[in-house]
Amino acid sequence: MKKLKFRDYLAIIILILISIFTVMVYFVKLQYSTRGEYVTVYVDGKIRYSVSLSTNTTLEIDTGNGINTLVIKDGEAYIESADCSSQDCVNHVPISRVGEQIICIPHKLIIMIEEGN
Repeated sequence: MKKLKFRDYLAIIILILISIFTVMVYFVKLQYSTRGEYVTVYVDGKIRYSVSLSTNTTLEIDTGNGINTLVIKDGEAYIESADCSSQDCVNHVPISRVGEQIICIPHKLIIMIEEGN
């Protein structure tokens, strides 16, 4: 087995520092990103609904491929139930910040948080 040299250790340390920096930037960006104002529901690439995050409501979304239940409550949106097999959208954490998405691939459904206007 070959012995590691100084430059090998230096390369490992640089890679570790870059990884730590990348994770820190992600969490800082997430913490300071703006809260969204609207939940936009896209079905097969077309806007189906746009609802304010300040309203507490439940939407039954019939995508043509199945039904998803979207809940908007206390400034957050999440999928409560879906009749697809994967259930990834149901297991997704609630979203509330601009750019966050919940995607249900089998139903061609995208739930996206957006700014006003």
